[in-house]
Amino acid sequence: MPAAYRSYHRRDPHSFAFGVFASLEAMSADVPLEALIVPESPQTNDGLDRLISSARKRHLRIIHGNRLLQRLSGKGDCRAIVVYRKQDQALAQDRDHVVLIEPADMGNLGTIMRTMCGFGIRDLAIVGQSADHHHPRVVRAAMGACFQLRIETFPDHLNYLRQHDRAWYPFISHGHHPLHEITWQSPASLIFGNESSGLDAFWDDIGTPVCIPHALTIDSLNLALAVGIGLYELRRPPGA
Repeated sequence: MPAAYRSYHRRDPHSFAFGVFASLEAMSADVPLEALIVPESPQTNDGLDRLISSARKRHLRIIHGNRLLQRLSGKGDCRAIVVYRKQDQALAQDRDHVVLIEPADMGNLGTIMRTMCGFGIRDLAIVGQSADHHHPRVVRAAMGACFQLRIETFPDHLNYLRQHDRAWYPFISHGHHPLHEITWQSPASLIFGNESSGLDAFWDDIGTPVCIPHALTIDSLNLALAVGIGLYELRRPPGA
């Protein structure tokens, strides 16, 4: 068992994509790969065959190890793991962004990544202390969609705002502009706060504060759901 692959730590230079589907996503993306891990006697499987064939074409190291698969994934039925080197990219200046301020939940973060790809948004800014966007749990929740995104981290919101002077749309429960009334300017940054605290008062006077109207029986919507609603409206054709 390669010592470097005994477990995952945030400080490690590599991470893992668990499962055949996520591994295929990593294999087809412009991601620096280290190895493909498969069972010692893999059964015939179209997805697994494609993975092994792609790995051989890329001259990628193939490791056969049932115990390694189980130890890394925590599951006895994991059929493939791709090991990749962590690599973030600068956001495109002329594209729409999703901006997450200190997102904490890995499941939410992965779901947001997949939702972004579904709406054709490829630029994600992660600001401040947040969940590790390279954690295998995030990659799994994103079902490999993270490999299609440009992801850049920023130490604080001021750093992001200074670098991206554009149309800002902070989503706040008391925002003055209902989402369905927004006339979007491009490129746009849709900005969302932490799951527990949302955006603080700083954002009340930044850009165009947006609210998603909902019944008062709840205090807020789930973060991933709010991002999905916002992106749907952003991509909805005028008048539709």
